[in-house]
Amino acid sequence: HQYIRHTHRPDLMQGILPEIDPDNNIDLDNFFSAIIKQGDEAYEHYFKDLLDFVPGRAGDGFFSDPFGVHRACPNITKSRLVIWIRFGLYRNQATKRMGQKPIKWKDVEGRVEDTPLSRYLHRFIIE
Repeated sequence: HQYIRHTHRPDLMQGILPEIDPDNNIDLDNFFSAIIKQGDEAYEHYFKDLLDFVPGRAGDGFFSDPFGVHRACPNITKSRLVIWIRFGLYRNQATKRMGQKPIKWKDVEGRVEDTPLSRYLHRFIIE
């Protein structure tokens, strides 16, 4: 996994813009969607000094703020099983983009406790 420092907050991003774009040509509103389309070379070009590599052994885990620019780095030595868990305090752009819809309580009846606390904790995934 790689994470690009200072891209998770607009104020920090403003601080690194002069370093990565001295001629002020970057349209920040479209910058990150354009980088994704350009691929790995763009990450290396713009952020080479800000890339943090997060290595791990089998069984390791990490937390990341996905608002910042990040990318997967395939393990080229052997296969790995990966689990990806997402959590949040509100419905966010990622869930809207992926088209995820909450499931119905009747579909989890008997498997998830139906109490006010449980309904609150599961409010984004069960309706």
